[in-house]
Amino acid sequence: MVVRILHADDEAFILSLSSSVLGSEGYEVLQAHDGQEAVDIARKGGLDLILMDMKMPNKDGMSAIEEIRNFSKNIPIVIISAYIAAELKQKASNFNCAYLLKPYRCEELVGTVKQILERNSPNPAPVEFS
Repeated sequence: MVVRILHADDEAFILSLSSSVLGSEGYEVLQAHDGQEAVDIARKGGLDLILMDMKMPNKDGMSAIEEIRNFSKNIPIVIISAYIAAELKQKASNFNCAYLLKPYRCEELVGTVKQILERNSPNPAPVEFS
């Protein structure tokens, strides 16, 4: 089964990079260039995870998340922002979202995605301690 990830960001380079990096891990990455496009894609269903930039044209990331939560309460969402203030942390918590601070390394993106997908898996793998 292919894991489908929606990445919403208005920066074409960021979308291209995440598609390449996450695609090399075997994930299918769908792209949205603004919040409204992200809502429209999410409404169709079939997503396993959403990566949501906060500052985008037409509809910002938080407005998109609020709308998505009206029809999809359980899909994991990762807020991506250059600045995570206390207010944004509280909103992330209210909407059951994780967050990732920009700029991030590709390894951080992949690690965050894997961690969240594993946590939300119906059959999580056992955690090994060394």
